[in-house]
This record gives sequence, C-alpha cells and structure tokens, in this order.
Amino acid sequence: RVLDVGAGIGTLTAHLIESGYAVTAIDGEPQFRTLAKELHGVDILEQDIYETSFPDSSFDCVILREVACQFDFVRAMKEVTRLTKDQVIVFQSNEQGSEYYTRILVEHGFKIEKLQYSDPLALPLSGGLVGYQLIPRSGLLYSLTMKCDELLTMFLGAIGLLPFVAARILVSGRKPLMVDEEEECEPSGTLSLELG
Repeated sequence: RVLDVGAGIGTLTAHLIESGYAVTAIDGEPQFRTLAKELHGVDILEQDIYETSFPDSSFDCVILREVACQFDFVRAMKEVTRLTKDQVIVFQSNEQGSEYYTRILVEHGFKIEKLQYSDPLALPLSGGLVGYQLIPRSGLLYSLTMKCDELLTMFLGAIGLLPFVAARILVSGRKPLMVDEEEECEPSGTLSLELG
C-alpha cells in the first residue's frame, strides 16, 4: 500500500494505480480533489498530514511529491514515520538542497537508500510525472531531448556539479529492518521511482 501525500490533481496517484499499486491519496485542497476525480477518475481523501486518521504502519511507502516545501516538513515527518512500515520517498524541487531532506529522514530513523538529481540547469526536461513537461512525451524531439538531458546529467555528476545545478531531487529512505539475526531479505512492496 502506498500513501500519496499532497496528491494534487491525482497524476501520480493515477499512474501508480495503473502500475498495480494499492494507493491512498490525500490532499487538503478541495479544488484539487475535484480535479483529480474529473481528470483522472481518482478519489483523494481530505486529510491533514500532521494528524491523519490512519492506523500506525498502514502503508508500505509514503510519497511526498513536490509538497515537502509547502508545510512544516519536520512536523509532517513525525506522522509519515508513524504511517509507513518501510519506505518514504521525497521528490522535490532542489531549493532546500538534498542535505536538508536527507538529514531530516535520518533524524526520523530512516536509512537513505537513494539520492538522485534531475533536471540540470533548471531545465524541466525530464520531469517524469511531475508537473507540465515542455516537450511532448513522444517522437524524435522527445527522444533527443531526453538523451541530451541524460548526457548532461552524467557529465555534471562526473565533475561533481550536479547537486548544485539540478532542479529536482529524489530522496528515498527505509526504516531499518528489525531482525535479531543478520539476514538478507528484501522488504515486500518495494516502490522504486526514477527521475526522468
């Protein structure tokens, strides 16, 4: 089960449902909930991220997509930590910097498993499921644009500049597994999102 926090008009929610995930979406804005139903046919619940009505460990993964900067992230993470059994994913504009989000996730007991940067030089070319994409998602222009963005991302990453110029970040953290003996085990319901 996945919780989509601040689901907006339901674009990510609809994509996750189409991909086979059981998704619960929440948003505090009535106009977004109405648009989500009209545009994507998804129901979004009115819940306050600081205090939801869900029981502890209700979700395998909690996703905060482009909303972490819109509320008190530290306060929200208390509820997110209570709600997730395993994973939290923050997909956000890089205005605060990745250190801010990784530090807060670690302070709440999560081990960072992925830190990914995207959209170098603030060009929203590989926006994935976030926002409006300037280039239509098909055809030669799209393929060339994505290849250029991929190469630019690799180059800037290789020379160490990507964290400073990327417009978006994805931080994924996991709660440590509580096992008495060291075992290799993969948490069930792992959700992997990629930028781009």
